[in-house]
Amino acid sequence: MNLFTGFLVEDEVYMSQLVNFYNKYQTRVLSCLPWVAAELANNSGFSTMIEIIQQYGGRKLYIATNKEDFNKKLNINLSDNQYHRIIENTDARGFVDLPSLWGIFLAVRRAAIIEALDEGRSKDDIIRNFGITERGLRNYKVGASSSSR
Repeated sequence: MNLFTGFLVEDEVYMSQLVNFYNKYQTRVLSCLPWVAAELANNSGFSTMIEIIQQYGGRKLYIATNKEDFNKKLNINLSDNQYHRIIENTDARGFVDLPSLWGIFLAVRRAAIIEALDEGRSKDDIIRNFGITERGLRNYKVGASSSSR
Protein backbone atom coordinates (compact mmCIF):
# COMPACT_ATOMS: atom_id res chain seq x y z
CA MET A 1 0.00 0.00 0.00
CA ASN A 2 1.33 3.43 -0.91
CA LEU A 3 1.00 5.85 1.97
CA PHE A 4 0.38 8.95 -0.08
CA THR A 5 -1.89 8.05 -2.99
CA GLY A 6 -4.55 10.40 -1.70
CA PHE A 7 -6.51 8.16 0.66
CA LEU A 8 -6.29 8.44 4.42
CA VAL A 9 -6.96 5.15 6.20
CA GLU A 10 -7.30 5.26 9.97
CA ASP A 11 -6.01 1.84 10.97
CA GLU A 12 -3.06 0.71 13.06
CA VAL A 13 -0.91 -0.49 10.14
CA TYR A 14 -1.39 2.74 8.21
CA MET A 15 -0.71 4.93 11.23
CA SER A 16 2.37 2.84 12.02
CA GLN A 17 3.64 3.51 8.48
CA LEU A 18 3.08 7.25 8.98
CA VAL A 19 5.05 7.11 12.25
CA ASN A 20 7.86 5.22 10.51
CA PHE A 21 7.95 7.85 7.75
CA TYR A 22 8.11 10.58 10.39
CA ASN A 23 10.95 8.83 12.19
CA LYS A 24 12.94 8.56 8.96
CA TYR A 25 12.32 12.15 7.78
CA GLN A 26 11.63 13.93 11.07
CA THR A 27 13.14 17.32 10.20
CA ARG A 28 11.37 17.50 6.84
CA VAL A 29 8.01 16.46 8.30
CA LEU A 30 8.26 18.90 11.22
CA SER A 31 8.94 21.73 8.75
CA CYS A 32 5.74 20.91 6.87
CA LEU A 33 3.40 20.41 9.84
CA PRO A 34 1.22 23.22 11.21
CA TRP A 35 3.03 24.83 14.16
CA VAL A 36 1.00 23.34 17.01
CA ALA A 37 1.19 19.84 15.51
CA ALA A 38 4.94 20.25 15.03
CA GLU A 39 5.33 21.35 18.68
CA LEU A 40 3.37 18.35 19.92
CA ALA A 41 5.17 15.88 17.61
CA ASN A 42 8.60 17.23 18.44
CA ASN A 43 8.00 17.28 22.19
CA SER A 44 5.67 14.35 22.83
CA GLY A 45 6.21 12.13 19.80
CA PHE A 46 4.45 11.76 16.48
CA SER A 47 2.17 8.96 17.74
CA THR A 48 1.01 11.10 20.66
CA MET A 49 0.39 14.05 18.35
CA ILE A 50 -1.71 11.80 16.07
CA GLU A 51 -3.75 10.59 19.05
CA ILE A 52 -4.39 14.19 20.15
CA ILE A 53 -5.36 15.20 16.60
CA GLN A 54 -7.69 12.20 16.30
CA GLN A 55 -9.45 13.25 19.50
CA TYR A 56 -9.40 17.06 19.25
CA GLY A 57 -8.34 17.90 15.67
CA GLY A 58 -10.25 20.20 13.37
CA ARG A 59 -11.41 22.49 16.16
CA LYS A 60 -10.23 24.88 18.81
CA LEU A 61 -8.55 23.49 21.89
CA TYR A 62 -8.51 25.41 25.15
CA ILE A 63 -5.01 25.64 26.61
CA ALA A 64 -5.43 25.55 30.37
CA THR A 65 -3.55 28.24 32.28
CA ASN A 66 -2.22 25.51 34.55
CA LYS A 67 0.40 23.33 32.82
CA GLU A 68 -0.39 20.27 34.92
CA ASP A 69 -4.10 20.47 34.02
CA PHE A 70 -3.20 20.76 30.34
CA ASN A 71 -0.76 17.85 30.50
CA LYS A 72 -3.35 15.73 32.34
CA LYS A 73 -6.12 16.55 29.85
CA LEU A 74 -3.99 15.51 26.86
CA ASN A 75 -2.07 12.79 28.71
CA ILE A 76 1.30 14.30 27.78
CA ASN A 77 4.22 15.74 29.71
CA LEU A 78 5.33 19.09 28.31
CA SER A 79 8.15 20.96 30.00
CA ASP A 80 7.58 24.52 31.21
CA ASN A 81 9.39 25.87 28.12
CA GLN A 82 7.33 23.75 25.70
CA TYR A 83 4.09 24.66 27.44
CA HIS A 84 4.91 28.39 27.33
CA ARG A 85 5.69 28.21 23.59
CA ILE A 86 2.19 26.86 23.01
CA ILE A 87 0.40 29.20 25.42
CA GLU A 88 2.14 32.25 23.89
CA ASN A 89 0.43 31.43 20.58
CA THR A 90 -3.12 31.10 21.87
CA ASP A 91 -5.81 33.54 20.91
CA ALA A 92 -7.12 36.12 23.41
CA ARG A 93 -9.43 33.53 24.98
CA GLY A 94 -6.71 30.86 25.40
CA PHE A 95 -7.54 28.66 22.41
CA VAL A 96 -5.42 27.25 19.57
CA ASP A 97 -6.74 25.87 16.31
CA LEU A 98 -5.78 22.24 15.91
CA PRO A 99 -5.51 20.92 12.36
CA SER A 100 -7.64 17.98 11.31
CA LEU A 101 -6.17 14.54 10.71
CA TRP A 102 -6.59 15.23 6.99
CA GLY A 103 -4.49 18.38 7.40
CA ILE A 104 -1.76 16.32 9.09
CA PHE A 105 -1.90 13.76 6.27
CA LEU A 106 -1.54 16.51 3.65
CA ALA A 107 1.43 18.02 5.49
CA VAL A 108 3.21 14.67 5.75
CA ARG A 109 2.40 13.97 2.09
CA ARG A 110 3.87 17.38 1.18
CA ALA A 111 7.05 16.40 3.03
CA ALA A 112 7.17 13.10 1.12
CA ILE A 113 6.75 14.85 -2.25
CA ILE A 114 9.51 17.34 -1.44
CA GLU A 115 11.74 14.47 -0.29
CA ALA A 116 11.06 12.54 -3.53
CA LEU A 117 11.95 15.62 -5.60
CA ASP A 118 15.15 16.13 -3.61
CA GLU A 119 16.06 12.47 -4.21
CA GLY A 120 15.73 13.08 -7.96
CA ARG A 121 12.79 10.76 -8.62
CA SER A 122 11.14 11.17 -12.00
CA LYS A 123 8.10 13.37 -12.46
CA ASP A 124 6.04 10.41 -13.73
CA ASP A 125 7.02 8.30 -10.71
CA ILE A 126 6.03 11.05 -8.30
CA ILE A 127 2.71 11.64 -10.08
CA ARG A 128 1.90 7.91 -9.99
CA ASN A 129 3.01 7.30 -6.39
CA PHE A 130 1.47 10.38 -4.80
CA GLY A 131 -1.72 10.78 -6.81
CA ILE A 132 -0.74 14.35 -7.64
CA THR A 133 -1.44 16.08 -10.92
CA GLU A 134 1.32 17.39 -13.14
CA ARG A 135 0.02 20.88 -12.52
CA GLY A 136 0.13 20.33 -8.74
CA LEU A 137 3.66 18.98 -8.99
CA ARG A 138 4.85 22.17 -10.68
CA ASN A 139 4.17 24.02 -7.39
CA TYR A 140 7.01 22.10 -5.77
CA LYS A 141 10.67 22.93 -6.26
CA VAL A 142 13.73 20.74 -5.85
CA GLY A 143 15.43 21.63 -2.56
CA ALA A 144 12.19 23.28 -1.42
CA SER A 145 11.17 23.79 2.14
CA SER A 146 7.56 23.89 3.31
CA SER A 147 7.60 27.70 3.20
CA SER A 148 8.43 27.86 -0.51
CA ARG A 149 5.33 25.92 -1.52
